[in-house]
Amino acid sequence: QAQEEIITIQETVQTETQGGRGTLKINLKWNTTDDLDLHVFDPSGYEIYFAQKEHDCDGVKGQLDVDANASSPYTRTPQENIFWEEGKNAPIGRYKVQVVLYSKRDNVNTIPFTVTIYPDKGETKTFTGKVEVEKSAKDIVDFEYSENGISYM
Repeated sequence: QAQEEIITIQETVQTETQGGRGTLKINLKWNTTDDLDLHVFDPSGYEIYFAQKEHDCDGVKGQLDVDANASSPYTRTPQENIFWEEGKNAPIGRYKVQVVLYSKRDNVNTIPFTVTIYPDKGETKTFTGKVEVEKSAKDIVDFEYSENGISYM
């Protein structure tokens, strides 16, 4: 399993990270034509994802700005990206990150992915996972964001 995670990270790290970057950025990468979706619950409990692309929490806008493979043309280096606007601190509180296999297209049973969290203060961290069941949310990580940075649960 560790070897699979290493391979997934090596494959996705070669792809340049897309999307906006504010004080907090969460990026999903995978390498199939399937449609994976990044879901992030902000401290108010609001879920940002493809159907609710923006939300203002404590005066700071969080937004999904990259949504790959939702429709053609499909790519084998897809990404999803959610970030909180530059020039303002991301909302203080607890966040929850999930990945959902929205639409299966490729001929692989299991789709490996990475989720990388880029905080302005604290440790950037990459998480690996796999999805195989459509429309089922996979929990990736919960974390606490504060003026002092980030702490992963």
